[in-house]
Amino acid sequence: MSRPYIGFSNETLENLPTIKAGDEIICPLCGDLHVVADSDPPMLLSYECGGKTYLAGINGRLTLGVKSDVAGEL
Repeated sequence: MSRPYIGFSNETLENLPTIKAGDEIICPLCGDLHVVADSDPPMLLSYECGGKTYLAGINGRLTLGVKSDVAGEL
């Protein structure tokens, strides 16, 4: 079984808008507003749509709709 991964460089992240848990984002899938949730420890920010969880940000930066610097499968 393979595991997908994505990655963003520090340079990419520092140029993205900030986001925090409790903020609302416009979902690219359904167009509705969804509340951003934090992880434990607080590094990944996510939101739920249609019963699935999606990545919204990393380390307080909005990654929604941003092409990752690296991606693949292990």
